Amino acid sequence: MELPDGRLEAMAQGLALGLTAAGASEAAGFNGHGKDARRRADVPAMQARVAEIKLRREAGGTADLAPVIDRLVAASDKAVALGTAAGMVAARGFLVDAARLKGLLPGAPKPSQYSKFVPSEPPMDDDAWVARFAPDLANTA
Repeated sequence: MELPDGRLEAMAQGLALGLTAAGASEAAGFNGHGKDARRRADVPAMQARVAEIKLRREAGGTADLAPVIDRLVAASDKAVALGTAAGMVAARGFLVDAARLKGLLPGAPKPSQYSKFVPSEPPMDDDAWVARFAPDLANTA
């Protein structure tokens, strides 16, 4: 979880990249004095955040893409509402990105290698659906 102070978060990002405590502290906007930088780097919350950032980098980022996908879809809706060709092009771009990200989510279904051999079922009307999936209801009518 991000640190509450933006400068401390920036320092944690620098430490995770391999900067020294003084270098990360200075890059985050603190003075570059080693004693204060080392003290900030030794805070348990800072060390935990640096470990979390390193772990995410090793794992290839975060799997929590749902909020990003939601924002892309919302941006697409706003672009469509413009009613212009440029808005439609932008909406298409947002939706393409959302679809690509959705495919990166863990557990995203992958098509079976045998799916091309399984014929698709024809659409069912209400009576056929009730007969197949709710036979008890079909008998009471």
